[in-house]
Amino acid sequence: MQSMKTVSINNRLSGYMIKSDKFKTDLIGVYIKRQLNKEEASLNALLSRILIRATKTYQTTKSLNTYLESCYGMILVSDVVKYGDHHILQVKLQFPDPKHILDKDIFDNAIDLVKEILFNPLIENGGFKQSYFEQEKAHLIDEIEGRINDKMSYSLERCIEYMYEGENYANYVYGDVEGIEKITNEDLYLHYKKIIDSSKVDISIMGDIDYDVVESKLRSLPIEAGPVVVSLNDRHKTDDLKVIHEELNVKQGKLVLGYNTPYSFSHPLYEASILAFHILGGGPNSKLFKLLREEHGLCYYVYTKSDKFKGNVFVGAGIESENYDHVVALIGSCLENLTITADDLIHAKDAMIASVRSILDFPNSFINFFYTEMLDRDLSKKFSLDDMVDRFEDVDLEDVMSIYKQMTLDTIYFINGGSQ
Repeated sequence: MQSMKTVSINNRLSGYMIKSDKFKTDLIGVYIKRQLNKEEASLNALLSRILIRATKTYQTTKSLNTYLESCYGMILVSDVVKYGDHHILQVKLQFPDPKHILDKDIFDNAIDLVKEILFNPLIENGGFKQSYFEQEKAHLIDEIEGRINDKMSYSLERCIEYMYEGENYANYVYGDVEGIEKITNEDLYLHYKKIIDSSKVDISIMGDIDYDVVESKLRSLPIEAGPVVVSLNDRHKTDDLKVIHEELNVKQGKLVLGYNTPYSFSHPLYEASILAFHILGGGPNSKLFKLLREEHGLCYYVYTKSDKFKGNVFVGAGIESENYDHVVALIGSCLENLTITADDLIHAKDAMIASVRSILDFPNSFINFFYTEMLDRDLSKKFSLDDMVDRFEDVDLEDVMSIYKQMTLDTIYFINGGSQ
């Protein structure tokens, strides 16, 4: 059993309430919305880590963790995510639903803890606890420097950086090492105060909840109406084809082709585009896998990945470096001459619908998915997985074939591998 309700508390605070008795746990997700840009990316990433280290009440990480354990093992996490040109600080708290435990006050305790983390962090001498600040700064630098270790993910991120060079979307979700190194403890505290005072805050709560009780709790939060930072989508600047080759000491070359399309999630053919990209490179039954791996033996893997907020799609492949020209030519030829059958479309629909339905099995995945569906949309819009399934079912072959004609190659990025 599941139902959803949205509520606008004021122009800076909205609630997304999802009533479900499917799980034994409840989940609170706080989304602090900022504009993705170079100046804030590193600050937001570092702040997301230090906020859950200590609070005014729980002044050490150990004492905070001890409290979480005492509350039936509450799980507290925080991070930043990149949704198009939005940079979102997320704080999540998962805890047992009251009907399954003796402590009937656990929901109130969870709300109080979230309020404590957001509005009463541990502050010493005009900044966060210095030792925690230094630790999280070092950890974040290590994480940014370590992204090169996952070459498949790294190659996609680098393609995005070159494709959107000079635009907000080019920024890496955690910023950059230079930006992290420049941040002082005072800088971070001033940034914290700025985002608390000027950000749009969306809070999702999922569980066997009472809407009136939750709304009352949301209205108790100290987030007043006022000016907010607004994220504006950059209009992507298309130019001549960019081709970038970088040399790394890796055994396997990594190829990523970045395409522009008009199919962001507000486009009438958005669902058709998702099916088209899946048919093209969405697994072992995809056209590119069969062509590049099964027919020609030219790739170790191939995938497609799109960002529904930007209307782009990326084709990635792991290949031998000497096969670069051949693979690029084959991908281009495949798109120019691609034909799909009714069976191809049926299989793609089955895969997408199964994926949509599976979201219901994981509370964290569902509230994130629900949030991205509602992001930047009127709260009166009704969200329904059944409606989404129907939209996939309504897509026809002509819709899908039209998608490929609107894919324009923008950037080719290649890590030229050598011997490892």
